[in-house]
Amino acid sequence: MITLDRYPEIRSMMGGTLDDKTRLKPTFSLWCSSGQPWLTLPESIRLFPDYPDGLIA
Repeated sequence: MITLDRYPEIRSMMGGTLDDKTRLKPTFSLWCSSGQPWLTLPESIRLFPDYPDGLIA
């Protein structure tokens, strides 16, 4: 699990480390500006080009 000093209330982990991946429901993706052009995410996921200020209220 990863925690950034800038956002201590967020916990991040790689989806592949989960035993039950059916419970994972992503709502946003970060650093999309460096993503591969062939990767298409579902329209329901909010995309951010980097780590936006104000993401955490």
